[in-house]
Amino acid sequence: MHKTRSALGRSGFPEKDSMIPQWEDGHGLSPSFVFLQLYYQDLMPTDDSRPILLPTGQAETQRSISLLDFIRPHDAHKIGVLYVRKGQTTEQEILSNSSGSTRYTRFISALGTYVELGKVSRHVFLGGLDTKGVDGDTALVWQDDLLQVVFHVATMMPTKESDPKCNGKKRHIGNNFVTIVFNESGQPYNVDTIKGQFNHIVIEIVPNHHGTNTVTVHYQRQELLDYLNESSPRHVSNRSLSLSVRQIAVHSNLAAKIMESLQRPPHSPYANNWVERLRHIRKIHSTVLGNIKKSEERYSAPELNDFTDLVDAGVRNLDLNETGQYSIQLMY
Repeated sequence: MHKTRSALGRSGFPEKDSMIPQWEDGHGLSPSFVFLQLYYQDLMPTDDSRPILLPTGQAETQRSISLLDFIRPHDAHKIGVLYVRKGQTTEQEILSNSSGSTRYTRFISALGTYVELGKVSRHVFLGGLDTKGVDGDTALVWQDDLLQVVFHVATMMPTKESDPKCNGKKRHIGNNFVTIVFNESGQPYNVDTIKGQFNHIVIEIVPNHHGTNTVTVHYQRQELLDYLNESSPRHVSNRSLSLSVRQIAVHSNLAAKIMESLQRPPHSPYANNWVERLRHIRKIHSTVLGNIKKSEERYSAPELNDFTDLVDAGVRNLDLNETGQYSIQLMY
């Protein structure tokens, strides 16, 4: 009987190898695999629909399988988080912050769960964060049954004297589609402050009096308005702020993924990682099947439509017979 261990770490995330299916006898074939082979043996009408054995010895196939491993079986999102102190306006000032106000600290604490990068399970999506201490000792993540989110929080990453421009922090935050900005500068946030190729959406939070906050979504790409309708500022209480902003960030990141997928070949809209994995598996199948067919055509016996070479032919006589047709007499 199949069983799955469900050991959880202190952070609430699976420990290493806890998500790998285990079998009571420690070995054997999966029943689903056996059923797959039996089902496809006689019921599929064409060879194109049957499972095929992948030539794992080929570099192209190995490369395709490796790419499949990068497509996780759940949706994954990475979101940047910045804190802006009073009077700060430049990129270097904002990225250099290593702490924030009490309201900011409470906000990010409710945004997700803290995990130790050095001990985190390989099943937890980190969005490129280093686990050897380069990007700090702790990360902020959140997950449910369908998706995982990692927050690249600038104040949680180390500010190094050897990196005064904070390029290490910008390397992560500048490559995210969505950035959350907790703005206590006293002036509107300039969305062009943190320069990056993929900063499409900025979610600005401005704390107000009486435990309320103004949340505004800024779009760098107007095409995103076709997928989202978050242009008007909203007032959110401190109690609901983290949940509301997290939902907006995930929806915004999904919209950015859809927009990006439509702008690059094969121009298929992104749906979720399950669909992306299925597309990649089908691509591998069609590629290998095409190579097999080419190989079969290359080594198949040629059709004998010309028998000239089979006959030691010499036209010995060419006569016009009684019917008015030429007759050829061959010499063997």
